[in-house]
Amino acid sequence: MIRRSVQSVLGLAGAGAPAGVAAAQPAGPPRAPEIRAAAQEVLSGKYYDLEPMGRLHWDWSWLFGPIFDFFDGIGKAISKLPLPATYLLIGVLTAVSLGLLGHILYSLYRAMGSPRAAFFEESAGVRANPKLLEAEAARLAEQGNHADACRKLYEAALAAVEEKREGHVRVALTNSEYLKTFRTDWVVSNLKVFVDLIDWKWYGNMDFDRDDFQSCRRAYDRMLAHL
Repeated sequence: MIRRSVQSVLGLAGAGAPAGVAAAQPAGPPRAPEIRAAAQEVLSGKYYDLEPMGRLHWDWSWLFGPIFDFFDGIGKAISKLPLPATYLLIGVLTAVSLGLLGHILYSLYRAMGSPRAAFFEESAGVRANPKLLEAEAARLAEQGNHADACRKLYEAALAAVEEKREGHVRVALTNSEYLKTFRTDWVVSNLKVFVDLIDWKWYGNMDFDRDDFQSCRRAYDRMLAHL
């Protein structure tokens, strides 16, 4: 059918022409531009729709075109460099790419890892005893368990303040929320030593050391002096 359509466009009647109609005889074989024009006319008809049937067609050239042009420009620029410089540049780009990939994988690993438990234990008593918690903190510090020592000393500080205002330790609050329940300057400034350390190291999965415990101990002693 395509062949006959092309023939009809080019004026080649051939066999099967209606009776009484003289077949036009071309002076010579058609030239290439005439063949292309004829084929384009045939294919542009309604029976020759080249678009996929029953599918949505999206033109993504506006998005990927600039990206491809960018990398094509980089490739052309690299190809003009001397061979040693090309190897050096490729090595640097490879190292940077591997570094970024490693950072992404490490971040995913940290994000998917088991989150550290809440700083407060669920067993924190409604009327916790500050002296007992202080003694437990000192014992843990002597064992080198500075993270739990700071935890117990923080509970002792809160228990002492709550005892003063006839309240109780509220484990449901976050550290920052708990800090906002106080208005007295010396309470806020000393408890903030604990809160900043907890938010920085405990929830950042970092290790506590002896200096951290000593900072908490000094803040705790200052609070006892006011109490």
